Amino acid sequence: MLSRARALAMSGPEAVLEELHPRVRWRSPVIELDKPFDLHLEGRTLVLIPLVFAGGVLFANHKIGGAVGLGYQARGTAELSAPAPEADDPRLDLLLGSGRATVLRALEQPATTTALAARLSYAPSTVSAHLDVLARAGLIDRHRVRRSVFYGLNETGRSLVALLGDAPTALSA
Repeated sequence: MLSRARALAMSGPEAVLEELHPRVRWRSPVIELDKPFDLHLEGRTLVLIPLVFAGGVLFANHKIGGAVGLGYQARGTAELSAPAPEADDPRLDLLLGSGRATVLRALEQPATTTALAARLSYAPSTVSAHLDVLARAGLIDRHRVRRSVFYGLNETGRSLVALLGDAPTALSA
């Protein structure tokens, strides 16, 4: 909550909402979501609800009396449920190492270093090191959205994951 308050004070509500979740965009006065609806504030209070046990879920409720609620995965919390199942095919783990293979599989859904670290319960520095190697190997692409850098599989990375082991389904949100 402290980092969100700092972002609000220094950069305004747009910065807070832009870094909240990859599927949230602020287009005043509308919060655009990758959901079947957008949130229209229309003078109502916005309540941000940090979620600890949700595993990357994004939810919104626009029917709360007089307020709009937006839940998001709290920063700095790892997924506290059971660990993701191992891939059925260990070849990708053998080739890349289990940590790097786990990061590669997790990139089926593009994410930032911080989001991946939280999702996988890895240190951000570990994820960053794996992402650097995977990018240099030509398996992932990077793209910047304002102050965030998102990583995702490119065609080569998708082909490698498809050939040597399917992505664990517990990682998709």
